[in-house]
Amino acid sequence: MKIYRLIPLSLSLVTLLFLSGCESIRYYSQAVSGQLSILHKRQDLDTVINDPHTEALLKARLQQVQKMRVFAEDRLFLPVGDSYSSYVDLERDYVVWNIYAAEELSLTSKTWCFPVAGCVAYKGYFSSQPAKDKAKQLKDDGYDVHVAGIRAYSTLGWFDDPILNTFINDEELSLAGLLFHELAHRQQYIKNDTAFNESLATAISDIGLQKWIAANKVRYTDKSFSLYLQKRKNHQRFKTLLMRYRGKLQQVYQNEKLADADKRLAKKQTLAALDTAYQSLKVELATDRYDKWMADMNNAKLANIANYNVFVPAFKKLYDDVNQDMEVFYRRTDAMEALEKDERHRLLKGMM
Repeated sequence: MKIYRLIPLSLSLVTLLFLSGCESIRYYSQAVSGQLSILHKRQDLDTVINDPHTEALLKARLQQVQKMRVFAEDRLFLPVGDSYSSYVDLERDYVVWNIYAAEELSLTSKTWCFPVAGCVAYKGYFSSQPAKDKAKQLKDDGYDVHVAGIRAYSTLGWFDDPILNTFINDEELSLAGLLFHELAHRQQYIKNDTAFNESLATAISDIGLQKWIAANKVRYTDKSFSLYLQKRKNHQRFKTLLMRYRGKLQQVYQNEKLADADKRLAKKQTLAALDTAYQSLKVELATDRYDKWMADMNNAKLANIANYNVFVPAFKKLYDDVNQDMEVFYRRTDAMEALEKDERHRLLKGMM
């Protein structure tokens, strides 16, 4: 059994509790205790796989994860280390609940700043009620707010993240894409730039998934694979729809000639038009899987979808420009860290 390193996180708790304000103390206490709880429950994958009481499906998935880890390191050149070499059953559906917020007439995500991660466009809680309480407070302050259950996250290489029950039962290709995305955060993470970090991780995940599929052609020849590919196409069409109407709203909010009252009316009309367009797309796609996400559409949701996708085309073009050489690709993205955030974003926009 591997001995896992917990002392740094415990020391972090002591440091963080010196932050001012009772709310800060409560927040960091739940964050550190939640992370410690996960770390204490980790079991080596081999231990779980060799346990005769482990269900056959879980055993098969964990064995596949072992192959994905090797692939991520050997073919994507990601710094896997000991990440995803252990398993934890949290006995719940989500690992954390994230709050996303944006002002009433803005598509700029509200950010929260932390000692390690820097400023990010979300705030996470290890139980749902505190997240809901904080969301209500933000709504009362006039923000558009979205609370979402999150199935996976990265500790950015500070700890060896485990496989969780919250995502191990995903479709195999979805699982691979998720692992590649989270491991990408270990490759590069720039403080205070959520859009860069998440778009880069999304691009690396897509690139990695294409390589994984190509390397496992024999495995993916059945009907389920075709259905999965169709789901990905459908998801891309849904994201494209959201980004189009986000652009329309952005024009409204940036129009200095409009009074706030007029912007509120235009916002209402644009969101209604988005819903109408979605209803048509829903018929074409023959699925209602996005109904819940579309409910109570607001700035917070549209801002967040942009954070994960806005620069993906630029990163994919860069990947093609360097002849699909992952190591050269990483050197080029690493060089962007030296730029100021606005300059980095201008560079990426110019590549699209």
